[in-house]
Amino acid sequence: MPKDKKKDEPNTELDHVDRNLTTGHLLILESHLPGYWTKDFWPPNSPDLSPMDFAEWGYLQQKSHQSLNALKASLQKAWDDIDVTFLRPTVMSVEERLKACIAAKGAHFEHVLE
Repeated sequence: MPKDKKKDEPNTELDHVDRNLTTGHLLILESHLPGYWTKDFWPPNSPDLSPMDFAEWGYLQQKSHQSLNALKASLQKAWDDIDVTFLRPTVMSVEERLKACIAAKGAHFEHVLE
């Protein structure tokens, strides 16, 4: 997070799909949203920072299936069955992961997490 951003301030995230953003849009975002992160600032592929990658996907991968349809149905059921008591600590760990990533200067850091 930018150093001048307060914890209780909202954070705006965009997918930066070219068809959705023009140069004018980007200029407005940069001028009206202090601390706005451009697409070049965000890590292009950082599974260690994505809750879907570091927690949920491992949970969903634990099943074996006889067919593609069985896999799809099982993944949908598993997704629907994920409880907030599982998601909350996952989401709450993102700040710690971001700090570890920064301390490691973008290098591998999962080994230092508890």
